[in-house]
Amino acid sequence: MTDGFGPFTIRLEISRLDTGELIFHRVIPMVFADRLRATDFACRINEFVFPAPGSYEINLMANQESLGMTTLIVKENDP
Repeated sequence: MTDGFGPFTIRLEISRLDTGELIFHRVIPMVFADRLRATDFACRINEFVFPAPGSYEINLMANQESLGMTTLIVKENDP
């Protein structure tokens, strides 16, 4: 991430596309010290299981403004 300066509240959300239900969120405070310096963002998600196969939306926000989103398709494992 670039072009940020000062304190931000980063929020990661995962929602089901079929129901719109928010199934995961995490809030992480971050401080950007230099607007021109790129800052990496990593978030380890432990002990989380998707509730069902299907499409999910992953949204990353800073101070309630969307930075980007993507869709993830979860498939059932073949036995």
